[in-house]
Amino acid sequence: MKKLALALLLASSVSNTYAWVCTAQSPSAVGQGISPFLNVAQERALYECMIRTPGWQACYIVSCY
Repeated sequence: MKKLALALLLASSVSNTYAWVCTAQSPSAVGQGISPFLNVAQERALYECMIRTPGWQACYIVSCY
């Protein structure tokens, strides 16, 4: 029981570390960015998508939560 309580406590503290998770998508790739700041999460998601996408395609933010 103590291990379960500790695991729940750690999980709740980790989930509050980041406020924003954004996903960017192109026709051939997906990228995800995580940050306490919305603009940084968006930029990271776009960058992760961009490095996996051919030059003639574009990446767009599809979700942030």
